[in-house]
Amino acid sequence: MEAALPSWKREAVVRALMSLRGVALLSAMTLVAEAGDMTRFDSPTQLMSYFGLTPSEYSSGEKRHQGGITKAGNGACRRALVEAAHHYRVAPRVTPAIQKRQEGQSQEVRAIALKAQQRLNGRFRLLTPLGAKRASSSSPRWPASSAALSGLSPARSMPPTDSKLKQLRGALPLPRVLPPRAESTC
Repeated sequence: MEAALPSWKREAVVRALMSLRGVALLSAMTLVAEAGDMTRFDSPTQLMSYFGLTPSEYSSGEKRHQGGITKAGNGACRRALVEAAHHYRVAPRVTPAIQKRQEGQSQEVRAIALKAQQRLNGRFRLLTPLGAKRASSSSPRWPASSAALSGLSPARSMPPTDSKLKQLRGALPLPRVLPPRAESTC
């Protein structure tokens, strides 16, 4: 793909997109190939609609509820952008890899890339509650305490059986289940 890029008429757009964190060669080429000439979109909202990244909306009278993304647009672009978005969890900085991809780009493109890092990382921090634990693929499905409670060795940690749960219910307090929160109309 790297060899084919110099002969492509949209090379400059691909190289500019590669200045962004999380957008390497394959992601940038996917976005440009699928979206085509991005100047055909009058606004960022139209571009996001094309990618299927706009929120769904349920309206009735004065009530308005926004749901998840519509997923009605281009799936390949949406997947590339969602993957790239995961890179904005870390603090904004220009890493050696990003610096190498930004070689030959104008100061304006570099400034936009840094501003995007700051803005998207700030949005991530704003939307992530303080002290919230993130899911980790390395953590076991059943913690060691459940292995001890179920009578299994921690090395053979498996979910407790129904009969073992019935035995434990008398010995341990059950967790309190909270009712679902009322949805805001904002």
